[in-house]
Amino acid sequence: MGVDHRPPISYYLFDIMSLSKRYRMKNRSVRQCPVARGRKSVGDAWSIQVLRDAHTGHTRFDQFRKSLGIVATMLAKRLKALKDDGLLEKRRYSERPPREEYTLTKAGRDFLPALIMIGAWAHRHWHRTAGTREQK
Repeated sequence: MGVDHRPPISYYLFDIMSLSKRYRMKNRSVRQCPVARGRKSVGDAWSIQVLRDAHTGHTRFDQFRKSLGIVATMLAKRLKALKDDGLLEKRRYSERPPREEYTLTKAGRDFLPALIMIGAWAHRHWHRTAGTREQK
């Protein structure tokens, strides 16, 4: 195996902690912290999975619904929230019947490295067996 040239996790942790501390000191609130704001956009139960599917080429409502097994009303809320947060944009692709598709914005495409890191972390540390989460 080759040498791991990535910075130690403490490098990233320090950066996150210093960001959080700076925002608390300046604003007396973590709400303005980039980590907290990012969590607001993608921290619910479905948004990351919608973004994952968008990155794999899903664009239409039924594609997302089928892939995720999510009820239509919840999916509609998630798509709207991701659109409102600037991660997805909605475009009409058919007038009759009216149909729309969702595509990633630049901000949505920029989320891909974070998505990959979350997936790599989960793959490395967690696996599912018999419906329970067990740490490796």
